[in-house]
Amino acid sequence: MHSHLIPGIDDGAKTICDSIEMIRGLKSIGFQKIITTPHIFSSYYPNTPDIVRKGLEELKAALLKENVDIDLEAAAEYYLDDFFENLLKTEAPLLTFSDNRLLIEFSTFAEPNNLHDVRVRCSHSRSTFLSFYRTLENLKNALNLFK
Repeated sequence: MHSHLIPGIDDGAKTICDSIEMIRGLKSIGFQKIITTPHIFSSYYPNTPDIVRKGLEELKAALLKENVDIDLEAAAEYYLDDFFENLLKTEAPLLTFSDNRLLIEFSTFAEPNNLHDVRVRCSHSRSTFLSFYRTLENLKNALNLFK
């Protein structure tokens, strides 16, 4: 499940109290592990792995202080833009999850021109990736690229 639980770094939780409240809610309905996935989108949320990791450690410390026992990790949702493509070209470490999976997002208004290239580049250096789609039409268009 895509989530924004690290406070103050994207359009999710604004404060540490917001984060704790959301995590308590997830725990109350049975979640035992959460992999939070904040945005990395150069135009709006210019996060880096260091920013995400620092926020994760601060959130973990606050959860410990509040006696909220939950397995919490972080990955990221990368927006498919020039910044992301440059990350792939430089082989910069990416925030992945579950055996090196990558979460990406792209525009809901236009089919990505380079999704196939990203898939090829990721498959060479990273084991696999998972795409996030906002509309059924985007999903159909993207799947056609993989045929």
